[in-house]
Amino acid sequence: MKGLKKHTVCKVMAICTVLSLLVSSGCGKSKKTRARIGDEVTFGTYKDEEIQWIVLDKNDDGVLLLSKYVLDGHEIDFYRDVTWEECSMRAWLNDEFLNEAFSSGEQNRILTTRVVNQDNPYTGTPGGNDTDDKVFLLSVDEVEKYVRRIPDRLGQTTRYAETVTYATITHWWLRSRGDNIFYYCVIDLNGTVSYRDGTVDIGNFGVRPAIWVDL
Repeated sequence: MKGLKKHTVCKVMAICTVLSLLVSSGCGKSKKTRARIGDEVTFGTYKDEEIQWIVLDKNDDGVLLLSKYVLDGHEIDFYRDVTWEECSMRAWLNDEFLNEAFSSGEQNRILTTRVVNQDNPYTGTPGGNDTDDKVFLLSVDEVEKYVRRIPDRLGQTTRYAETVTYATITHWWLRSRGDNIFYYCVIDLNGTVSYRDGTVDIGNFGVRPAIWVDL
């Protein structure tokens, strides 16, 4: 009987040890990132400068990041009626920019996001189909939800971006459609949303990418 009790105690202790190891390694519980909303983090490198990001939101899968600075200048597309799904900005962000800014390991940590593209609420300019993107621009609704402080909205440029936008503070693009089919919304020099300052072919307006990433 004593041998049986000893055997049972040993089995219980072994099970407890395994459970302890699983918990300490993160198994069996929800994954939580340590980054907090409002934190600044560094992730990736673009044009020989580390990319600094602001944490806008978080969930069990990762965090939503917006680049702290304007990283580059780029047109939405050439002068035409174009949705986010079809525009060259989206293609550039999810190909050339993605591959230049992030290593393969970093790219594996960037989550594919279902991006909602709403119609313009005032004029009805169609937003087009929703998309699945690794890199995207914020919408008007997302800026108003996550970037409420005017100082955080100002489009301060990196050293490289200054050479492209010709400014230390510049307009920066949103993915929301503007007042007609040839406009996209921008954040202007005062940090406010403009529906009519950004014709799609302006090549020196700024880009502040957004990503969901597993940190």
